[in-house]
Amino acid sequence: MVCVSTDPAVQHPSAQNSGRQLADVLGTIVLLVAHFLLFGATIVLLGLLVMMTDPCGYQKCGDPAWLDRAMNLNLWAGGAILFADVPSR
Repeated sequence: MVCVSTDPAVQHPSAQNSGRQLADVLGTIVLLVAHFLLFGATIVLLGLLVMMTDPCGYQKCGDPAWLDRAMNLNLWAGGAILFADVPSR
């Protein structure tokens, strides 16, 4: 289809959308970086919790298996959600 209008907005609609598309791409990158940083922060936090329970090695103070479960849940579920956030374009 050929456009015969002299209005530049009608002739080149992609020029208007390019600014919006750039903002969408930049917003996506910012959100992905923020999600990656939060994912890393949870790994660090759970790693520090493991060291915090280290004094339990000399006395009986509970089952530390919950830390292993938390680390596995964070790595697998958090990684899967982070992977799902990546645009498939």
